[in-house]
Amino acid sequence: MGQGLPGWPILPETTCMTRKTLTLILFATFAGAAAAQDSVDINGDGVLTLFEIQAVWPEVSTDGFMFLDRDGDGLLGPEEFEAARQGGHLAAAN
Repeated sequence: MGQGLPGWPILPETTCMTRKTLTLILFATFAGAAAAQDSVDINGDGVLTLFEIQAVWPEVSTDGFMFLDRDGDGLLGPEEFEAARQGGHLAAAN
């Protein structure tokens, strides 16, 4: 164990390793979500249109897409896409 910063506790090595592991898991989760969106984003502009969504999930209706489009701009941004996936509205893309 090393020196702690003034006012900060010195954490055991297992706690530090746990934090590193958690950081890697979170990074992999977000990287996986970004990769999933990238595989759907046909024109690579960073947002998804109804056409791009329906190319992968043809069962998504216009009304369904509008429900997922939380800000009403006609596009699914990364946060909206991830919320749709986490909410179970879009199955994992192949």
